[in-house]
Amino acid sequence: MKIINEREIFKVNSDYIVELVELRHIKVLVVDNFYKNPESIRDLILNIPFSKFSPNRNTHANKDSNINLTYDIRGLSSTYSRLIKDYFTDQFYGDSMVNSILNNHPFTVNISQSKDRNIIPKKSSSTGFFSEIFLNIESEYSWGSSFYSNDNNCVGVIPMEFNRMLLFDNTILHNAYMEKDSYVDDNYRISQHVYINESLVL
Repeated sequence: MKIINEREIFKVNSDYIVELVELRHIKVLVVDNFYKNPESIRDLILNIPFSKFSPNRNTHANKDSNINLTYDIRGLSSTYSRLIKDYFTDQFYGDSMVNSILNNHPFTVNISQSKDRNIIPKKSSSTGFFSEIFLNIESEYSWGSSFYSNDNNCVGVIPMEFNRMLLFDNTILHNAYMEKDSYVDDNYRISQHVYINESLVL
């Protein structure tokens, strides 16, 4: 029987690199070298059979993901709280609040291919932040995440890099940007999603 050590596998790197990117009025925090053990997380994902079953789930954190497991990701709390405070707002998202949010948050992974591309950008209506962590290796790279103005015009693309985390207000229009036929056959776009939303506080 294998038992996961979440505190170890989801440990944040002590020397991650932060850059605040501004795409017109949109702010996206780019954090490189985010996880200390990203290869272990990638291996974990590749060994979990993902589901193409997409029920009409009630919680935003579960709605579009292929893997949703009850793993403890609260070890990310202090890092997300600090980044939100330093680069976005010092209101509401303290350590205890983010810890409470992540206590109710599954390990959520989106796995997709080029044929699954959704051209229409998406956003959340709830208050909070969205984080995407790229877990494709260099040979699998294809663009990254695109960002849009409120009139659906693309204002920029943040390129994909292994172990790169993006953090931004979840009311910003965004989308997974993939070249046509870039993810086919046994090649998939893999990204962990973290929703730091007030709606997840119980």
